[in-house]
Amino acid sequence: VVTPGVYERTMNEIILPTVAGMKAEGHESTGFLYAGLMINKTGAPYTIEVNCRFGDPETQPIMSRLDSDLGDLVEAAIDGKLDSVAAEWNPQTAVGVVLAAQNDPGSPKKGDVIFGLDKANQTGKVCHAGTATKEKGEVVTNGGRGW
Repeated sequence: VVTPGVYERTMNEIILPTVAGMKAEGHESTGFLYAGLMINKTGAPYTIEVNCRFGDPETQPIMSRLDSDLGDLVEAAIDGKLDSVAAEWNPQTAVGVVLAAQNDPGSPKKGDVIFGLDKANQTGKVCHAGTATKEKGEVVTNGGRGW
């Protein structure tokens, strides 16, 4: 979906104007800017949300593709030299699938055993949130995303 043209439009129409606007209003930032976007069938990007933190859980599949050292990139940002480094990305596609506890986000059910994690880890990477491990090693639901 994110072709070079879509990337260029996103940068020119959303990201760079957002950063310039923040700076113009005295809110220059060194850190992460997360943009939740939708891309329509013509390739037009639309902003859903913008945060000054990683998106959760959207960041997990994206960061699994980062080949660069995150620490080096963060240090360059802190030193004001981010324009002198480039993040290297694995071109492989990454997908995030979220499984939520019953009744999440209102009152998520706790204690349900989660099956299939070993098999899922053979083809991907399982990230946990709102889980716990029982004495016998069973992984169970233990809450929601905290909304």
